Amino acid sequence: MGSSTNPRASILLNASGACFATLHLTLAVISKDNMFTAKRELGATAVELASRQEGSEESRRHLVEQSRDFKRSAPEELKKLAAPLLKSFQAEIDSLLWRSREAEAAFLNVSKRIAEAPDPTLHLERLEETLERLQDVEAANQQLSEALEREVTCQREHADRDRRLREAQLGLAAKLAETERHTRNLQAGG
Repeated sequence: MGSSTNPRASILLNASGACFATLHLTLAVISKDNMFTAKRELGATAVELASRQEGSEESRRHLVEQSRDFKRSAPEELKKLAAPLLKSFQAEIDSLLWRSREAEAAFLNVSKRIAEAPDPTLHLERLEETLERLQDVEAANQQLSEALEREVTCQREHADRDRRLREAQLGLAAKLAETERHTRNLQAGG
C-alpha cells in the first residue's frame, strides 16, 4: 500500500491557505493607519457637511426673501409670467434640498457607525495567527497520517512474515517429526 494523501486534509490545507491569503490581504487594507485615516477623513467631511448645511439654509432663506420682495414690488403682469417659473424653481430647490438632506443624513449615520465601530485589526491579527497555527496543525496531522499509514503497512508486513514463519516452522516441525518416525521405523525394521 503506497503513501496516499488524505483528501480531507488536502481540502482543509487548501481552504485554510485560501482563508489565510484573504485574511492577510484584508489586514493589509484594514490596517490601523488606514482605519485611522478613514475615520479622520469621515469626521472632517461630516464637519464640512454640517457647515455647508448651515450655508445652504441661509442661501435658501435669502432666495425665499428675494422671491417675496419680487412678488411685492413687481407689476402684476410680470408676476403672472414669472409665477410658474418661480414655482418650478422652488419645487426643484425643495427637491434638491430634500435629497441633499437624506444623502447627508445617510452619510452622517454611516460615518457615525464607522467612528464608533471597534478597530477590527487586533481581531483580524489574532485570526491570522490562529489560521497560521491551524495550517501548522493540519500539516503535522497530514504527516502523522502518512506516518501512521506507513506504520500500519509495516505492521501488516511483519504480521504476514510472522505468519509465514510460523507456517514454515510448523511445516519443518511436521517434516522433522515425519523424518524422525521414518528414521525410527527404519531403525526398528532394520
